[in-house]
Amino acid sequence: MIRVVDASAVAAMLFGEHDGPWVHAVLSGPPLIVPAIFHFELGNTCRMKCRRHPDEAEALLANWLDWNSEPPVTAMATDLIATMHLAWDHNLTFYDASYLWLAQDRAAELISLDNALVLAARSLGVQAPSPGDGDQTTPRSRN
Repeated sequence: MIRVVDASAVAAMLFGEHDGPWVHAVLSGPPLIVPAIFHFELGNTCRMKCRRHPDEAEALLANWLDWNSEPPVTAMATDLIATMHLAWDHNLTFYDASYLWLAQDRAAELISLDNALVLAARSLGVQAPSPGDGDQTTPRSRN
């Protein structure tokens, strides 16, 4: 099955976050696709992490650059109008709705650590596993 992976999941893996090992394990195997905005969103996450953790900035940037040298994802175009409707209907950012649209359009599994996105996906019947599926916890919420 094709998988759509969002920036929150890849960031956890690249930047040593708590759920990074789960993401790494889940992403091995099937092809990964992302909306075209993905690389900008991940780059912005790297920038924010470097600002918050200046003592780790060099390592964070190196991880991001290494991963981007041959990213294991294929960027895909999304339907802008349908994406906007998903954003409105599910109270998501347009960015997050683009992942949801792509997963729904391609009948793909969605890998995300964003609680609102996972819940919206599941409400539409899109398969969206999370690290806490076996222990009563949910993916993180955006701060």
